[in-house]
Amino acid sequence: MSYVFQGRIAGNTVRTTIGDARTWDIDGARQKARELQKLIDEGKDPRVEKAAAIAVTQARRVESRRRQATLDTAWKSYIDANRSRWSDHHVADHEKVSHRGGEMRKRGRKQPRVRGALTSLLDVPLPDLTADVIAEWLKRETESRPTQASLAFRLLRACLNWCAEQHEWSGLVPEHVCRTRKVRQNVPKVRAKSDCLGNPPKNRCDQK
Repeated sequence: MSYVFQGRIAGNTVRTTIGDARTWDIDGARQKARELQKLIDEGKDPRVEKAAAIAVTQARRVESRRRQATLDTAWKSYIDANRSRWSDHHVADHEKVSHRGGEMRKRGRKQPRVRGALTSLLDVPLPDLTADVIAEWLKRETESRPTQASLAFRLLRACLNWCAEQHEWSGLVPEHVCRTRKVRQNVPKVRAKSDCLGNPPKNRCDQK
């Protein structure tokens, strides 16, 4: 058995269920009925108001889950979305900088693979990728492997630019976070190697 409220609005009968009698006591049901009647007195349909409240709650839950998305989730989506137009080398760069390490190498010396330079950021929620977080990450990685840190930063920057254009990820990462002075001043200055004849390397545009 359920408690049911009935009223009239604009000449039409309105019926809406308050709740199961096993979980609602009579005083609670009467209080809810008074609230519903107040809505009708204000010219509002309780059914419409209830549906709107449910929609708002669901939207908040969706946004909450969206804001919990980590860089790892977006990174994998980014690679999957662009893999078909990237070169094998460019795909391998993305996989290398994000490899979590520990897995034994399949070729050559049987040693665990080293974790990628981007690994420590993978589990960070996208909204938490602030300038401070990225700058500190760059400082740590640059101390031991500046070349890989520089590569990882360029790939990260391209990924975050892509995220900003995707409905699923847009608005989550602080805008232009990779352009801030705090971040830029910590990007390692890595000089490209010359070839065996001493010639400077040719310019090459990063793929995005």
